[in-house]
Amino acid sequence: KRVGIYTAGGSWGVVATDACVANGLDVVDLPREVVEEIDKLLPPRWSKANPVDSAGDRNWDNIRKVPEVLLKSDAVDALLLLGFVGASSWYIKFSEDIPEAAKSMVERDEANIEAMVRWRKEYPKPIIVATFSEEERLLLRLRERGIFAYPTPERAAKVLAKLVEYKQFLEKLGS
Repeated sequence: KRVGIYTAGGSWGVVATDACVANGLDVVDLPREVVEEIDKLLPPRWSKANPVDSAGDRNWDNIRKVPEVLLKSDAVDALLLLGFVGASSWYIKFSEDIPEAAKSMVERDEANIEAMVRWRKEYPKPIIVATFSEEERLLLRLRERGIFAYPTPERAAKVLAKLVEYKQFLEKLGS
């Protein structure tokens, strides 16, 4: 029920926070040690709170480390990733005359997807993605790899709330 949110843009973080709260999820305060660890990875202007906003940083090696910091925390039960993948499909549509840039975006998306697959194996917590893309091919690729991906933060939060509800149902059956 305790959600960590990582966003590529502040406004999506606000939308996701509102959606999580509306669906009965807790957007938790981050422990001091989590904030300090993220402080080492993102620019000084980052939000210093949940939702974690990457503050326009483009160091993708560091950006890929932040979700792992959140997943390691005992304060977070689930991770909502916003804008972590999917920008390449938009970029390709509008940059046909810049193929190298588009190729770079696709490679970044692939590296991010591989990171999410690895986190799924390492951390027994749900990872839900809201992507910039409604491209069916990307959503299918993510789902095939066991990653729940949706085109809006509202849908992602609603699915996460249903997962929590299902977990609580299973716990009641087991007791």
